[in-house]
Amino acid sequence: MSLIFEKTLAGMLPGGFSAEIRTAGGRFQEIFVCRSASNCDDGHRNGGSEGIISYAADETVEVRFTFPAQVHSAVCRPGRDEKIEIDGNTVTVIQSLPRYWVLEVNFAQEKSPHYLCCCFGDFPLEEPAETMQTVTAGIHTQADFATQHAFRFAAGVHEIAEGVLKLKSGDRLFLERGAVLRFGLASENANDIEISGQGILDGSSVIRPAGINHLADDGGGAFLRFVFGKSIHIHDVMLYNPPFWSIVPGGVEDFQLRNVKVVGWISNNDGVQPRSVNFLKVEHCFFKCCDDSIAIKTRRSLGEFSAHHIYRDLVIWQDSFGSGLEIGHSAQGKVLEDLLFEDIDLIHGNSCDGCGAVDLHIVDGCLVRKLRYKNIRCEGIPYAHDCRFVVPRNVTLWRTDKENGRVEDISIEGYFADHPPKSLILQGADETHQITGITLENIRFSGKKLTNLEEWPHKIIFADVPVFK
Repeated sequence: MSLIFEKTLAGMLPGGFSAEIRTAGGRFQEIFVCRSASNCDDGHRNGGSEGIISYAADETVEVRFTFPAQVHSAVCRPGRDEKIEIDGNTVTVIQSLPRYWVLEVNFAQEKSPHYLCCCFGDFPLEEPAETMQTVTAGIHTQADFATQHAFRFAAGVHEIAEGVLKLKSGDRLFLERGAVLRFGLASENANDIEISGQGILDGSSVIRPAGINHLADDGGGAFLRFVFGKSIHIHDVMLYNPPFWSIVPGGVEDFQLRNVKVVGWISNNDGVQPRSVNFLKVEHCFFKCCDDSIAIKTRRSLGEFSAHHIYRDLVIWQDSFGSGLEIGHSAQGKVLEDLLFEDIDLIHGNSCDGCGAVDLHIVDGCLVRKLRYKNIRCEGIPYAHDCRFVVPRNVTLWRTDKENGRVEDISIEGYFADHPPKSLILQGADETHQITGITLENIRFSGKKLTNLEEWPHKIIFADVPVFK
């Protein structure tokens, strides 16, 4: 049995409230609350504040939060079987298993201070099996990493003179708990890279790029950027306040994210933005982003064919704009196919028109097919649209093709929302560029199962009428 956490965290600012943690029968100890924010004010309305706690445990934990103001209501999202107790200005939460969850305080009260805490419970990690060169806190240079391949970053703040660490084939980075890396990572034509450990990649002091070409193929400006290469795996780390796109793999084969946490609040910080990637897995991750949390694209220079993606067991808290599960806008490749989205919790949406919990918007001539959505759960603030699949006829922004795209073979098996129906949009460009082959099964709003489209506000243009199973 073990419980691991930090009482202080070098280089990180403390939040506006405090927290303590313990295991069953143990004594409460202070856990560090790291300051965070949102572009919208939901999480800190009326003078409230936001924060993050992180811990590793293999047993039930009890977390007690103390806020500067009276607590009137408290909700954990995604909701499970946790026990919540409110006493004055404190909230105590018991979590039986490590998981990623968010505590929302006073969101039900219009005039009270709102508080938000992202809580990241992981299992303790085993030590790396291979021998690694220990890198102590301080300022480094690219040359320090030129001759070796396996590096263990010790607790403390790390910076690099060049602002970004360029990785080479075979590199292994392990971030100890308490390690804070204040630089981006990048690779080009590199294979067999692993980034792991429960440390932090901190983008808050990385200069946000100016004049970004959103249609450039190299992903310039991304906090973590990987162009071409094979077998790039990222596990367990937290990305804090990325200055622009969070994670962009382009033209990569076998790309994996597992147990990765992204908390950002600057515009355009998409969570993960794969471009022409084949064999991708994003599993058991958390995204709090001020743009699309998942944004799947293709680039013809990076690969005309992109396939075999799995997005599973995710928690998404959407900031002031962007969609939860997005395909597009730009999809320049010939084919994007075989995408699975499964067991995903969308716990906070936004009302911006054009943003959906499930969203597709293809402005180029790509054929997108074989899309599977299974057990998508929406709670809290809803998105403007539940499900939106659009191939626009006349569009200039982001477009590079004269030809419109097509979408084929969509199945949604289990869509559960705690709100009344918002909208279903199926819009092809014309009779040649349609959206075809849509099946719906087990669609529920506010606990009620839908059996026909009359119960779901919808728009269908140049698209098949969905078949209910």
